[in-house]
Amino acid sequence: MMSKSGGTSSTLSAAISGGYKREIYRAAISGNWVKASSFNQTHPNWMRIPLTDDGDTALHMAVSMEQTTFVEKLIMLMSVEDMEILKVDGNTAFSMAAISGNVEIAKLLLQKNPRLAWIKGHKTCFQLNWHLQLINLLW
Repeated sequence: MMSKSGGTSSTLSAAISGGYKREIYRAAISGNWVKASSFNQTHPNWMRIPLTDDGDTALHMAVSMEQTTFVEKLIMLMSVEDMEILKVDGNTAFSMAAISGNVEIAKLLLQKNPRLAWIKGHKTCFQLNWHLQLINLLW
């Protein structure tokens, strides 16, 4: 089940102040897993919360900054549905990895949630069309 950043995510977002969102954002872009995981106690849904106006979650941010170890640890906490959260532009974190050609992160994401490969992203393109190397990875 895909969900745009909004709905339940916006309700969760409202429950976390801007200061916490900034801290989660900074932890995700820098790959600081110790800091990010410290929110498990106080804000157990932190990984689902849109951190930017574009709907970026911690997973989107870590993928865009190529924080592979952070992504690997984060997806262990996430449900497959959490991994399908769409940014405002319609892209998942997997589509961001595919667009940038980050095979290592794309493979991590697909291992946990193979459905990600078939979710239409920005401009309704299947993510597998973004990068030939990812198609080879799957076959």
